[in-house]
Amino acid sequence: MLRSIAIYPRIDGDDAIHRVRSRFDNLATKVPYHVTLVFPFSSDLAKDEIAAHMAAAVVGVGAISLSLGAPAAKGEIVHLPVVVGEESFRLLHARLYSGLLGHFLRTDLAYSPHLTVGRCPDWPERQTCLTEAESIRGLKGLADTISCEIIEADESSTREIDLPLRA
Repeated sequence: MLRSIAIYPRIDGDDAIHRVRSRFDNLATKVPYHVTLVFPFSSDLAKDEIAAHMAAAVVGVGAISLSLGAPAAKGEIVHLPVVVGEESFRLLHARLYSGLLGHFLRTDLAYSPHLTVGRCPDWPERQTCLTEAESIRGLKGLADTISCEIIEADESSTREIDLPLRA
């Protein structure tokens, strides 16, 4: 089973996020906007095992206030970095990749918490997406739940675990 762990924040004024994603992100209708903590991994681990690991990872971590920075592109992906709240996302990422999920750590990807708004294989489209994503820069929100999702064959996701962040 393919899974990932992410935070689906509530962001004030997220109409701009939906507008940009609907135009440039082919996953916009399948997966709500989110900040990934554990990249997709294939595992037959029991739901209870993952839930217990997640619960241990969030101990002492309360709701995270966040703010999005300037849009950037890495390859075909257009994203906005988390600039306020970044350290909390990094802490959760590191804790989740310890113990039970440690062997799933992707050493080929440097972790930088961000919200993806576009998947643009060609440069002109990527430039347009970057320009339109400027309207998202500076948006603020709150992350108060961590979720494990099952990634379906059609790339949609189904949340199987939701845990509140409480300090």
